[in-house]
Amino acid sequence: DPALLEQGPAGRRPRIAADGRQARHVYARPFDRADTRPRIGLVMLGASDPALRRLPAATALALPAAPASLLEQARLRGMETLLLLPPEPTPGTLDAALARFTGYVGVLATPDEGRAPAAETPIAVQEALRARGLLFLDPREGAAAPSHAWGRSADLILEDAPTRGEIDRQLTELERLAHARGSALGILPGPRPMLVERVAAWAAGLPQRGFVLVPVTAMIRRPANAQR
Repeated sequence: DPALLEQGPAGRRPRIAADGRQARHVYARPFDRADTRPRIGLVMLGASDPALRRLPAATALALPAAPASLLEQARLRGMETLLLLPPEPTPGTLDAALARFTGYVGVLATPDEGRAPAAETPIAVQEALRARGLLFLDPREGAAAPSHAWGRSADLILEDAPTRGEIDRQLTELERLAHARGSALGILPGPRPMLVERVAAWAAGLPQRGFVLVPVTAMIRRPANAQR
């Protein structure tokens, strides 16, 4: 949407449109918020053509950059996309990162080798994201919701497990967290074929087990100092 973009030194960056529309709303996948089942959200680090064909459409893709063909395929399936931030972002490096591609609902801070970073993303970066209409996901497991941006923290970062059984065990743990907390957000490692296959099979059975797989935009929380 051209109204949600502005030209910067490094390229086009998200902005809040003159009529108040924001990327975190405009590019959101539809979801019935009256659904009271425990919610599970998934974010995949990276993407591939085979993964896009097999992953549940509610899965969000976190990408450092992306070719236009991959983005188009994701949009045709109704998948939300996130910009994967560079490590230790600052307000000075943020603008260039935000121009890497367009049409994303928000950003994900970069986990450190599959685990969470040690420190909270700076408040100035969070405020800059909120001012551009973007949500922010913090990959630190169990951390408090972002204090100055619309978003949430991860509940579980799944490891790149070598066996089907270990992948299934981690997905079952995500269900346990969702049942206990009402919702749970899982960060998936890259689109390995076995992982994609197990996630697809697991997700197909979620409704029968009393859960609902939701887009990331249906899981975000209001920051303490935000009014809208």
